[in-house]
Amino acid sequence: MVTLRINGKSHQIDVPSDMPVLWVLRDVLGMTGTKFGCGMALCGACTVQLDGQAIRPRIERAPCQTRRPPI
Repeated sequence: MVTLRINGKSHQIDVPSDMPVLWVLRDVLGMTGTKFGCGMALCGACTVQLDGQAIRPRIERAPCQTRRPPI
């Protein structure tokens, strides 16, 4: 189980460690503002901020995989 802090709200998630952050945001948390776009993280439609850095969640793995502290 991992805790994500998104827009000031904490979310407990239990997902496979290889699940892309995009899928966590859209499919698990229902945050559909993040778009799938090209599907290869090239066009930038899926870009989100993580710890103040722009990332492409289509290819970035869930925090349990990247060993980042809760966000």
